[in-house]
Amino acid sequence: MLLFDPVYDILIEAFIEHQKLSTQDLQKYINKNYPISLPNLYKIIAKLLDEQILIKEWGKLSLHSRWIGDFCEIADKLKKVYFESPSRPIDLKEGQIINFQANSIKDMDGIRGDVVLNVHRLHEKSEPIYIYHAHPYYALWMHDTEMAFFKAIQKNTEVYLLFSDTGFLDTYGLKLYKKVGINNVVISKKHPFLQDGYCFNIVWEYIFEFVYPKAISDYFKMFFSSIHTEKQFNQELFSKIFEMKWECKVSLRRNKKEAEMFKKEVMKCFK
Repeated sequence: MLLFDPVYDILIEAFIEHQKLSTQDLQKYINKNYPISLPNLYKIIAKLLDEQILIKEWGKLSLHSRWIGDFCEIADKLKKVYFESPSRPIDLKEGQIINFQANSIKDMDGIRGDVVLNVHRLHEKSEPIYIYHAHPYYALWMHDTEMAFFKAIQKNTEVYLLFSDTGFLDTYGLKLYKKVGINNVVISKKHPFLQDGYCFNIVWEYIFEFVYPKAISDYFKMFFSSIHTEKQFNQELFSKIFEMKWECKVSLRRNKKEAEMFKKEVMKCFK
């Protein structure tokens, strides 16, 4: 994310793809992903012009050079602190395990995104990433954040995403991923993995794995087993499960043999 708002993020992406745009062309670009009215877009543009994030010349909008320079400077500092620091605990030896703790599924998801992306940057960027979610929990919860996570990964490698059930919410979640161009996603029960409250990510020889507390898993199970139409789905109530205070344990381990076994089981479901 660039400006921590879906409309602003898409706006910046528009100017990365097209250096200069009219307001109407910018609206068309944004509307492909996020509906916005012309009056609302004018308000956003006015704010960004005032803050010198955008500049308007000869009727066309573009990114302001001063803001680009400031952003690049901040990005360089972040890269040095977070990607080049030897203190990041993600370069493990074979058989080594790191355990993380979180107080909710929401906090645990933050750990997932940070750890998986950083392991991916350090190790075998070109190799596919294999992901199993018993259900599409995250697409139904924080859709924009989840899709941004997958888009960040897919910039450098393929992703294979597996779900385990064929209920309405599962197939609905699958469509949400495919809608944004994540096409290597299937639903299958032809695997040995737990079919409720369980997720993992395989990056090279690394396994990032988490099992939900039983109470949390049971709450989710009620949704996935009882919802049969989009109208029945209360997304606000569903989201509250992620914020419930419960001790959640997450592990990252490096185990080449086990990782290869997980990968093979995932790929069987794509044949």
